Amino acid sequence: MPSCYHGKEVDENCVYSFGIDWKWYSAHNELNYFNSMKMKIAVIIAVAQMGLGILMKGANTLYKSDMLGFVGEFIPQFIMLFALFGWMDYLIILKWLHPWHQGHHNNTYEAPSIISQMISMFLNFG
Repeated sequence: MPSCYHGKEVDENCVYSFGIDWKWYSAHNELNYFNSMKMKIAVIIAVAQMGLGILMKGANTLYKSDMLGFVGEFIPQFIMLFALFGWMDYLIILKWLHPWHQGHHNNTYEAPSIISQMISMFLNFG
């Protein structure tokens, strides 16, 4: 498959259904790019796995008719996991899917920092 990058120009209509453009393997920031991507994928998988564990715990408390465990453990854990890390996963996916560059006028928009967003969420209470 041909690359979407032609020198410093990016083909705006080029879309990969799966995978990464092979030109990243020869980029000077290849290691930073791939490490960042692997870390984000690992976070998404980890949150999904923890969410599945919490949902199974909630189903188990309902099966055992342990309403105190359901209300006192499951609901707070579910809310905390998805309010914090679910939001972070949403930001990661949004950052991947949003085009942060405009090719027509060479205007570029800096993508927001996920770490800064998470820190400001705690410091500014929302």
